[in-house]
Amino acid sequence: MADKNLTQHCLSDLIQTFPATGRYWIGYSGGIDSHVLLHLVNSVKDEIHSGITAVHVDHGISRDSGIWSEHCRQVCDQLGVSFQNIKIDASCPDGESLENWARQQRYTAIATLFDQEDILLMAHNRDDQTETVFLQLLRGAGPRGLASMPVIRRFDKGWLARPLLGYSRQQILDYAESHQLKWIDDETNSDTNYDRNYIRQVVIPVMQRRWPGLSRVISRVARHQSEIIEILEETAAIDLDNVRRKEINALDIGAMKSFSDIRIKNLITYWLKEQDFPPPGSDHLNHILSDVINSSPDATPCVKWTGTEIRRFKSLLFVQQPLPPHNPEQRFNWVMEQPVELAIGTLEAKKQKGSGIAVDSCRDGIVEVRFRRGGERLRPADRKNTHELKKLFQEYGVLPWYRDRIPLLYIRDKLAAVAGLWIDREFAADADQESWQIDWTGTGDIFSSDRRKSG
Repeated sequence: MADKNLTQHCLSDLIQTFPATGRYWIGYSGGIDSHVLLHLVNSVKDEIHSGITAVHVDHGISRDSGIWSEHCRQVCDQLGVSFQNIKIDASCPDGESLENWARQQRYTAIATLFDQEDILLMAHNRDDQTETVFLQLLRGAGPRGLASMPVIRRFDKGWLARPLLGYSRQQILDYAESHQLKWIDDETNSDTNYDRNYIRQVVIPVMQRRWPGLSRVISRVARHQSEIIEILEETAAIDLDNVRRKEINALDIGAMKSFSDIRIKNLITYWLKEQDFPPPGSDHLNHILSDVINSSPDATPCVKWTGTEIRRFKSLLFVQQPLPPHNPEQRFNWVMEQPVELAIGTLEAKKQKGSGIAVDSCRDGIVEVRFRRGGERLRPADRKNTHELKKLFQEYGVLPWYRDRIPLLYIRDKLAAVAGLWIDREFAADADQESWQIDWTGTGDIFSSDRRKSG
């Protein structure tokens, strides 16, 4: 069956199904696909009743990138379309895919321009979808990878949409030639050292000679995978509601153990996606199962990957951004009138009456900040006896990986307070005494329950 022609009417009908927005941002590289998209959107601007801005990202990779930026500006001037150029000064880190790095840089840069519910339009087409599915297949991807690119998805404060995804590269070329458009040919598109280019120029043409409808079939495969993902995510949402400890954003490992391993992996993947953590690879998921969920309750294992840590404490599973490096030997004087930024959280103090360190016990308003090294003892203001700090942390359910990072405040070489938790009776203000109220913003993350006590 022959493909229908790509027309303004086709695009207008599709865009009408997108969420309402005040502005469309068009990802405009200057190549044929993005030029056709720009031309189409501009031709239906009176029907969509939203602002239109073309945005070009100059990565500085090609020696001609400045020429491309100027070409894009001139085209937008001719069409009367608002134009935004973003230049990226950073270079691709060693060992990282240039294509992946450039894509991430583009999206990050464009997101800085977004207002609430803005929509970014990208010019990916059906053949791009086919190439992506092949790439994911060769990487051993599951349904989420094989589903490839959706027509529309959430992006930053708004949406990312691909209105040309149902059209082939030939249909786009036909449109460009019929409207006498001029575009840039990126020389890197012919470099078969890039996996995508090799698939595009070598693999797919051979397969299309045998199976002419290849791109339509692959698009159908991607849609089927998307349907599978919908079912997986519906199941995961139900499972998450049953095992989540909402007050501390942790999962109940005991409740999860009634699930199969496959169901647990699906649940964890969904849980991480919901909180915008980078997706785990299959190896990470296997280690989470074997090393964390199936570890002994008294262990505190950790599985890490870029931007993510998964840890266990007793029967609970926690996720967080990686903890920064910590030196337990560090110590410094803190003038309490001024807030101080720590690796985790901010220390602040304000004067009030009662419920704090007595001003009289620290007349110069300076305390020494240290960190736990073992053996510290404290007599909380509401208790009669001195307790080991280790025992207090255990009693209050302070997560083990935070215990060495909680600021300890010393006065005259004595432990006077544990920031955000306890004040030693010797230094605690009476109800009618002037005091320093100590706040540490890191306390919100350190508990294994919703218990929030202070002494």
